[in-house]
Amino acid sequence: MKAMVLKSPRALGQEEVECPLIEDGTTLVRITHSGVCGTDLKIYQGGIPVNYPRIMGHEMIGEVVDVGGDSGIHEGSRVIIDPVFYCGHCYQCH
Repeated sequence: MKAMVLKSPRALGQEEVECPLIEDGTTLVRITHSGVCGTDLKIYQGGIPVNYPRIMGHEMIGEVVDVGGDSGIHEGSRVIIDPVFYCGHCYQCH
């Protein structure tokens, strides 16, 4: 699969990367759109230290291409990805 990979500050390029294995409770999404925010820009410029190589982008829209287990999500569904984990039970989740 293709990904935008940051090798070092200001060294960003498209690469073929290995497709992740789908395990129970996980979902594979083909990204169709990805936003670039201030954090992404600072990482790209070297202003925020990160481990390299790094696949860039954390605000995404895409289409589900594979589902591990019965999560209620179906292949072909269009989804928005929020980089925060939710429990579904606490005050903030409701």
